[in-house]
Amino acid sequence: MKAVLLVNMGSPSSEKEMKVFLERMFRDKSILNVNPVLRYFLSFLISSLRYKKSWRKYQVIGGSPLIQSMNAIRAGMEKSLPEGFIVQCAFSYSEPGIGRALQSLSTKGVTDFIVLPMYPHNCFSTSGSIVSSIEWFKKKNAGCSIKIISNYFASPGFISYWEDLIKKHIAGNNYSDPYLLFSAHSVPEYQVANGDTYTSHIAENARLLAEKLQLGFSVGYQSKIGRLKWFGPDTYSILRDLHRQKVEQVVIVPISFVNENLETLYDIDLEMLTFARKLGFKQISRVTLPHSHQLLTNTFKELIFNKL
Repeated sequence: MKAVLLVNMGSPSSEKEMKVFLERMFRDKSILNVNPVLRYFLSFLISSLRYKKSWRKYQVIGGSPLIQSMNAIRAGMEKSLPEGFIVQCAFSYSEPGIGRALQSLSTKGVTDFIVLPMYPHNCFSTSGSIVSSIEWFKKKNAGCSIKIISNYFASPGFISYWEDLIKKHIAGNNYSDPYLLFSAHSVPEYQVANGDTYTSHIAENARLLAEKLQLGFSVGYQSKIGRLKWFGPDTYSILRDLHRQKVEQVVIVPISFVNENLETLYDIDLEMLTFARKLGFKQISRVTLPHSHQLLTNTFKELIFNKL
């Protein structure tokens, strides 16, 4: 029996879960690579200081639809894959956790696993975290085969999926000469200096799409936290530049995300778009992400079969 594990970061559904979510995230070596004792202390401190403010943001957007979207993708994959496959969701910082989900499937007789992260671009702090969870499971289950699908941003099906979303958004909002602003979650500069390929893959993904659509584009980075130096340019600075250049129509493409989440619904929709409209853009909006999409399901199915 084979299992496909769809993996994402997760999302809290209550203030209490918010604190646990943040504590797990900052306890992750892939997120906070410091001495383990210091990391545990900082994870407790940061989560205690931030969870109430963070949870208020979730309340403003009516809760994150990430889990709902993951379940919709799972349902689509279950219909698409032949008999003999189990499809399940797992999360880095919510329940069920990745290790626990793998262990549960193992007790049901699964020995062949394909892990499909909702991260099209490999990154130390996301893909790296998943690999760590898998390694923990493999130490206890040496007879299992686990394959990870990674860096699928340039696959033809994934490009077609984004092309379809962007084209429909442009047509539905009556754009005549749109400029594409791809916005991705940023990463600390030291990760890139240490060999993280995430930002180069984001840039390549944006280029492939812009060429397909024959539109001008820029790539910016968002959602920076703390005092570290983060990779740029910042999406806000690009918006200022585009306004100075008298670009009137901008379509924001959340290129690093597969599911709607706090960063799309709050950071972009409520903060970034408000900022942009105050600058004076005549027409600016964001491409929304469907819970599930047939082109995405087809892409995932093809990626899975290529791993068999």
